[in-house]
Amino acid sequence: MTFVEVDGSIVMQPPAGGISFTASGSIYKGQSVYIVDGYTVKVPTTNNQIMYGIAAYNTVDGDKVTVYSVGNIVKCKLSSSSTLSVGTKVGAIAGGYVSDSATYCSGAIITKTSTSNYGDGEILILGHGYSL
Repeated sequence: MTFVEVDGSIVMQPPAGGISFTASGSIYKGQSVYIVDGYTVKVPTTNNQIMYGIAAYNTVDGDKVTVYSVGNIVKCKLSSSSTLSVGTKVGAIAGGYVSDSATYCSGAIITKTSTSNYGDGEILILGHGYSL
């Protein structure tokens, strides 16, 4: 399924702050990203990349993108074979979705769930690089 950007602002609380990165490939607002190297981020192509955060806006390869990470509640696209509940641990999967089926459920929990697969939800990013 082709990723469709999240509607409206993705930041659901006064931000803890976003960090500027260079995009590797096209990135849509609301997609999860991981760090490729230094200050470069990319949308996951598999379910085993460690999510760094969520992109704040659409961008193309080589341009800058702000990424919201630890301490932020942000909108994203949730994906699961079952309904995800508030409090469920999640991480990045292929295509920039956030799911409980990620290899690394890397420090994010659902704060607002979606009523459909690939729907808009909200997560609190608590950390990255480890499992809760």
